[in-house]
Amino acid sequence: MTQTIPGTEVSFNLELVTGNDSIPDFYMGTHEIPHDLYVLFKRKEFDNAESDLLDDYSPDAVTRPSPPYEDMTWGMGEEGGFPMVSMTQQGALRFCQWLYLKTGQFFRLPTPEEWTYVAAQLPNKDGWFAENSEDKFHKTGLISNGNGFYDMFGNVTEWTLDRKILKGGSFIDSREDIDANTVIKYDRAWQQRDPQIPKSIWWLTDGSFVGFRVIHPRAPMTKDEIEAFFAEHIK
Repeated sequence: MTQTIPGTEVSFNLELVTGNDSIPDFYMGTHEIPHDLYVLFKRKEFDNAESDLLDDYSPDAVTRPSPPYEDMTWGMGEEGGFPMVSMTQQGALRFCQWLYLKTGQFFRLPTPEEWTYVAAQLPNKDGWFAENSEDKFHKTGLISNGNGFYDMFGNVTEWTLDRKILKGGSFIDSREDIDANTVIKYDRAWQQRDPQIPKSIWWLTDGSFVGFRVIHPRAPMTKDEIEAFFAEHIK
């Protein structure tokens, strides 16, 4: 499955994952969401009025991330395929809501169980870890884990639908510490240098190792179900 953002040449790919008795079929992003895609949501001037869902879509009506206080990548890279990093879970979920408004398709973060289900089946558990990353994240898609997926392990750790749980580890973790079942727990220290009170709902000032990928349920959902999901999960 390939999803193109209306009015742009930006697209992303998802692979079909056949579920089991407890996990329905879904499509999962083959790559971590890149900066080149997230920036269309992050910055109004990069958005446009085209939408496959709304005839009256307006970039002015979208709630967007506040400008970060500093370079959230710490100079490691943005354009050209680098993963989007340093967003809160809310920043990832609100991006999913924007995707729905633009494409008419429902995307969300995977549950920890969905993420683990995919990762456990991958033949290659290699990735960018502390041992080989040179203390930085790398462009997405350079290390294949098989079955069509890239960077499931290492590079940047990935948000799940549980706001306290991330999966996959990152470039700061040791390879031997990360497998499909490893749980990375959200830490308030990831916003230690944030001067705001309360802390930003958008950014992790000390979380340049945090990113995400999205899933798309195979079973159709109604407009009411989609809107109820976002009403429940977006604070």
